[in-house]
Amino acid sequence: MEKITDLDDLLRHSWNLLFRGAVQRRHAYHTPVLATMNASTPHARTVVLRETDTKKRRLIIYTDLRTQKVADIQVNPQASLVFWDKGKNTQIRASGTVHLHQKDEVAKKYWDKIPAKNRRDYATKQAPGSEKEGDYLPAYWQEEELDASKTEVHFEHFAVLIVEVNQLDFLLLKREGHSRAKFEWKEEQWKGSWVVP
Repeated sequence: MEKITDLDDLLRHSWNLLFRGAVQRRHAYHTPVLATMNASTPHARTVVLRETDTKKRRLIIYTDLRTQKVADIQVNPQASLVFWDKGKNTQIRASGTVHLHQKDEVAKKYWDKIPAKNRRDYATKQAPGSEKEGDYLPAYWQEEELDASKTEVHFEHFAVLIVEVNQLDFLLLKREGHSRAKFEWKEEQWKGSWVVP
């Protein structure tokens, strides 16, 4: 990528990349690393970016309500996402407050968008990360023609994480010289500055 010298242009470019990461499954930013922390221990894992709302500064992720990330967020709602594009040597770090939605209108809106077969991610009998005991999915997941109504019961395990971003950090690695900028949401606007890479 060409070096961008204007901070406002770089901020727009960063959000455009995050938008593309959500809508293009093969985009490098489609699967960032989400880092959370409970009272004492940090945890990081790869997630799927489902939606980007640039006007509201929101990044949306789906998860199982029984996961460690949800437990962490319930203790400490601050989190960071790291996006890395190896081909373009660009990294974006986005940090902010996570809003957890479960069994509410927001969660239902996103749940209804998930095809029945894809709801298996929320259908395990045991919580994700627990020791596997026998068949971990209900038997009807093997049916060739899955009845979508059978999957509705698993809505209870579905959660939406909405990260309201208040900090962005953009890094470009180039042989001729790296460049980095930081942006903070202050007084209802973004304030950016160039920083040492």
